[in-house]
Amino acid sequence: MGESILVVAMGVGAGLVAALLLGGFLETLLFEVAPHDPTSVIVAGAAAAAIALLSSFVTARSAARIDPLVALRD
Repeated sequence: MGESILVVAMGVGAGLVAALLLGGFLETLLFEVAPHDPTSVIVAGAAAAAIALLSSFVTARSAARIDPLVALRD
């Protein structure tokens, strides 16, 4: 799970940097929202991180339930 947190943090960080750098290009597609609106950027980053961490938790939990010998035989 710790590795998943690291990967998610790196991905969200890279995404936030890209959003801040490239936000001006998408300004024509945004309606009543500034391209560098802090609230929107934080909410989007938090939502992406929460979904990624939840999906990695569900996968890790189901993998932990499987007997390693049974998994290796299949």
